[in-house]
Amino acid sequence: MSTIDLVAFVAYPYLCLTIFAFGHAYRYVTDRYAWNAHSSELIEKKHLFIGSYLFHFGVLGTLVGHAVGLLVPQSIYDVVGIDSAGDDAGGNLPHGSRCCRNHFGTGHGVRKRRGF
Repeated sequence: MSTIDLVAFVAYPYLCLTIFAFGHAYRYVTDRYAWNAHSSELIEKKHLFIGSYLFHFGVLGTLVGHAVGLLVPQSIYDVVGIDSAGDDAGGNLPHGSRCCRNHFGTGHGVRKRRGF
């Protein structure tokens, strides 16, 4: 493994997680009562409801799809009879559907928030 690989795939993710954890802890301790959920207003507004749900379910589906793709080893696919190319092709259709949901939800939300 080269130095750039070690930095990019070993050190950098741990650095990001450390900053994430300490940043949240610091903000919670120093400014606890300023935490709010302004994004919940998207659900309350009827005209933003569908776009918000499409976007959030698309994002959650994308996260779950990536987690499954990373956590299921190729040996499981080999037992079932799916090769590497089949595994890649099998993930493209659901990914495309989630991508369309994300884009439609984002576009709908932006359009409605801007008053178009």
